[in-house]
Amino acid sequence: MEAFSQSEKRTALAFPIVGALLLPMAIGLLGFFGLFDAIFLRPLSCFLFFLMAFLPCIKAVKAFSEHISSSKYFFSTFFREFTLIPGGYVYGSDLKRGAIPWITVGLIATNAFIFLTVPERIMDAWVFVPYGNPSAVHVFLSMFTCAFFHAGAAHLLGNMLFLWVLGSVVEPRVGSLQYLFLYIACILTSQVLEALLLILKAAFVSVNFNPGSFHSLGASGAIAGIMGIFVVRCYFSRLKLAVPFFFFPIVSLSTRVNASVLLGLFFALDFAGSAAQFRMDSHVDYWAHVGGYVGGFVMAYMLKLHRDAAREALRVRADRMRTKPLGKREATRRYMEILQEEPENEKALCYLFELHRHNKEKREHYYARLVEVVAKRDFRHSVTLFEEHFPTLTRELSGPMLLGFGLYCYKVGDLEKALPCLEFASEREGNWQAKAMYTLAMIYEEMGRDGLARKTLEQVAEKFPNSPFQMTALERLHKDSKSRTVENRRREFRLHRAHHIGQRV
Repeated sequence: MEAFSQSEKRTALAFPIVGALLLPMAIGLLGFFGLFDAIFLRPLSCFLFFLMAFLPCIKAVKAFSEHISSSKYFFSTFFREFTLIPGGYVYGSDLKRGAIPWITVGLIATNAFIFLTVPERIMDAWVFVPYGNPSAVHVFLSMFTCAFFHAGAAHLLGNMLFLWVLGSVVEPRVGSLQYLFLYIACILTSQVLEALLLILKAAFVSVNFNPGSFHSLGASGAIAGIMGIFVVRCYFSRLKLAVPFFFFPIVSLSTRVNASVLLGLFFALDFAGSAAQFRMDSHVDYWAHVGGYVGGFVMAYMLKLHRDAAREALRVRADRMRTKPLGKREATRRYMEILQEEPENEKALCYLFELHRHNKEKREHYYARLVEVVAKRDFRHSVTLFEEHFPTLTRELSGPMLLGFGLYCYKVGDLEKALPCLEFASEREGNWQAKAMYTLAMIYEEMGRDGLARKTLEQVAEKFPNSPFQMTALERLHKDSKSRTVENRRREFRLHRAHHIGQRV
């Protein structure tokens, strides 16, 4: 099991470096030798064409198999795979967001507000490099301000969609304040690399090139940085990609692609484009993309986000394996390892409890642990779990849980369930035992089992000296004794009176 853990940690450390950085850079280097189109881009285009042609068939086979296996309607399953997102866009992730990503929402709102309200003349003064004769301070400030301007509605919508897909997943996992810091830092790294390459181009590549004639704008450099953070922190995730449905402009089919592979592909295209940007002007700012991506990637490792990624990868992959017919063994291994690091992981306990339905000992063990974990989060939910498996697994619960369920059932008037819970709790040593025995005596009294009630109270008084329950039990025994004495005297008086009346007759 430890070897399995180390394997996942090594994967979290090495897989993004190889699959999302080094390999894309190697592919992108083909662009420097003019081989990128022939060796990579054309085969990729052919693959995408065949994917576009055969994906509907694959989806149809999948829908038909689900129709056969689970009686789901074929057409409803098949058409659920369609989306109105234009082909080529990434529009979602299979990871849960958790908390509301307020910083991401705020950044999207800020970019939209600036696009709708700021006039073009102001935008021209704050793009990188600003128009006119800017000072050094003006140029430095424009490195940040340019990330909040966009050239058109399509430019804005494309960037904001990508920011939402990636940022809304990254932000809850790194924290909102740290996420905002990383976003700003990615703006800086993207523009610093761009400035260095502008100087390099002017000094060594093109003597006639004037860096002041270069102008760029858009949030894509910062978003590329978030992309670099994403492949480190969420390398195991799968992104939803809209694949064009034949030649329809907006109707697409949804498919899921590994995040590191897909984002690594984008980085390879950017890296190859950066080579072309040395030779000619480009409408796409590849240098900013590369600078942001590498900056975000490096900062993610510096913050050790890959360690958190390894832990979450275990949970996510275990959840995926549990739904596959042949994945049960691997899912079990992963959930066992999760419990080693997180003993109170509810999902893992629930899976192992259901898995061992034919192994009485293990099923009882995981049931007891699961009930305690659920009770900490939601006691009423744990009551439901308790009632579902009453009375077969009740004895295996811990003393505190037995007392809790016993008191709850006693309160709602369900003596049939309260009695065995409190009897089991009374048999176990612990600070719950006195309360369990005293409540048990109360139940015996209500059921008319006075002898058992008195015996239990006597045990409480004897076993728990100098405790509040001893005093209460003694008072109840004394009161019961007095009531018995009064009752006996009344009975004797009635018998004596009846005897005298009989003599007179």
